[in-house]
Amino acid sequence: MENQQFSSPKLVLEFFVREFYFFGKSTIRTQLPKDAFFYMGLSKAQEYRYFECVHKKYVKRSTDNSELIIKPDTLLLSSQINPELLAKIDKPETNTLIKIAGDYLYKEDEQYRWYAQKNEIKTNSYSGKNTELKYENIRSLAPHHFNIETVEPNGSIITNFPRKALSLTINEGETACFICRREEYGYSYSSEPALNLVMWVKNHGFYSDYQLIKNSVLHQEQAIAPFYMSSAREFDFRKSKLRFELG
Repeated sequence: MENQQFSSPKLVLEFFVREFYFFGKSTIRTQLPKDAFFYMGLSKAQEYRYFECVHKKYVKRSTDNSELIIKPDTLLLSSQINPELLAKIDKPETNTLIKIAGDYLYKEDEQYRWYAQKNEIKTNSYSGKNTELKYENIRSLAPHHFNIETVEPNGSIITNFPRKALSLTINEGETACFICRREEYGYSYSSEPALNLVMWVKNHGFYSDYQLIKNSVLHQEQAIAPFYMSSAREFDFRKSKLRFELG
């Protein structure tokens, strides 16, 4: 299969998000499974569990397929990818391609189980002349408002995730692992659960080529060890004093 050229280079970011949400400020930690505390191994999820809006109703789904595999030299896209999504990816104004996957620990029928989250492909576009705003909208697309302050000419990205006082660099080809926690908080009208989060982010750098391949070939590529099991630079914020914010 021959490579096809994008209309403009795309910065490619890949996320794997592992979450455990729970309520109960007085929850006895020993009653929670060991995996609830920042498990960092290979995913134990055996099935997907997410809800999708269909005709204004939310339908529970238990299967999903990835439509994008990121190789060192090219991107592999499913030949059955939505044509509108492919056109959106290839637009000259699209500067960033974001792949999101993950899993979460959930208690169902009095038993904790790992479930896979829905695979997503998102794009960031900007057509203005203010280069400082080129990647500003990524915080609304990426998990947990991960942001990009600057993209260097060599492909490195600078982020201040998970808090503004930071300035962290993720080099091209590098994976960062953020380990964060947030305590439960609420008001009279709403509340937010506590969260234990492990989030891997890989900066794949810029890509100019892609291939459209059959789903059967794409599934074979998925059998390769996931990126988050390779070496990663850890940023551990578990001892943060920001009780109600990540980091």
